[in-house]
Amino acid sequence: MEKMKKQTMKCIKRSLIALLLVVGVVCFFYAFALYFSGFGGFLSYVWLLPAFLCFLFSGMLSGKIALKKWQKRIMLYILVPIVVIFLIVEMIILSGFFEKPKEEPEYIVVLGTTVYDHGPCYLLRQRLKEAAKWAEEYENAKIVVTGGQGESEPFTEGSEMKRYLIEELSIDADRIIVEEKSTNTYENMVFSGEILDAEYEDFSYENSSMLIITNNFHMYRALKIAKKAGFERVCGAPSGTYIFLFPHFMVREFFSIVKNLVLGRM
Repeated sequence: MEKMKKQTMKCIKRSLIALLLVVGVVCFFYAFALYFSGFGGFLSYVWLLPAFLCFLFSGMLSGKIALKKWQKRIMLYILVPIVVIFLIVEMIILSGFFEKPKEEPEYIVVLGTTVYDHGPCYLLRQRLKEAAKWAEEYENAKIVVTGGQGESEPFTEGSEMKRYLIEELSIDADRIIVEEKSTNTYENMVFSGEILDAEYEDFSYENSSMLIITNNFHMYRALKIAKKAGFERVCGAPSGTYIFLFPHFMVREFFSIVKNLVLGRM
């Protein structure tokens, strides 16, 4: 019986070592795939950290790597809490995936992202298609498209979003309100609110219902920022994203949430 237990534990140990090595290799190559594809930027290198940790833990389990006491303390008191916090935040981000309209909105706010010479990027097209779907269901809702012009963008995100909605998705131009100065999610909400407050007498931060459209990984943060900007009746309708980029966006969103918490925007 004792011998069987030892064999079982040995098998589990080998399986865990193999799993860690596989995950480490995947993270390693994913980092370079992100970098050379042009999507990841500097944050591509973040994926080298889990790769290193997987290789480290597999070495420790196999007995090929032995840590000193001070190294073990660093892992226990610094690394483990960071990992736990990261996993908790990731679970919170996932809660935004299940957002649905809770009432008929007066305004559908579509958050901008990258546009090119040939049109909106894939993520933005997904947002606009999601917005068009809800605009069809809620025929009286105004559509706010919000986004300024980045350094590498040929025109403002707001103007291109309006064009796409009209020309590609057959949305009536009279329903569309354009905001073209914002450079981040917080400004998206603040500047959109300023336009609505100035131009529409029936608009109210407290009473006007608003449906926010953005990609699923971005939804939790967008809703928190909207409430911080003063909108009280907000809900969301998340759109999809690239499967290949999904892990990267989830990790990037962790850092974005930390940044916005530090800046007091959430």
